[in-house]
Amino acid sequence: FKAIATLIYGCLCATLIKMVENKLLIFWRKLLTTLTDIGQLITIDPNNNRPIIAETRTSVRRIAGLYNQGNSAEEIARRLNHLTITQVYAALTYYHANREAIDEDILAEKTAYEELAKQHYQQH
Repeated sequence: FKAIATLIYGCLCATLIKMVENKLLIFWRKLLTTLTDIGQLITIDPNNNRPIIAETRTSVRRIAGLYNQGNSAEEIARRLNHLTITQVYAALTYYHANREAIDEDILAEKTAYEELAKQHYQQH
């Protein structure tokens, strides 16, 4: 009797293991088909050569500005509700990977704006 019980137990275990393996395989296949290539989420705007969130007109600079004002990624996604949280994190990742260049670009534009404003107010 013990030998038969051991055999049945072994068969049940093998069957359960096979079922779990099949379920895991299905799960991983589904997961892999839904993964997003984050390299596809940021593109360069051909009009000004600056990074934007793909399929939007929202610049990485805008996301960086909101982030530097103290907004979290979740707050930015709520505020710019046409963006997903994934898009916001992609923009923040791009910003942090290229922070020096983007910050320099923002500073250059701010300096140019201040100079223009100074000239305008001196004329009036």
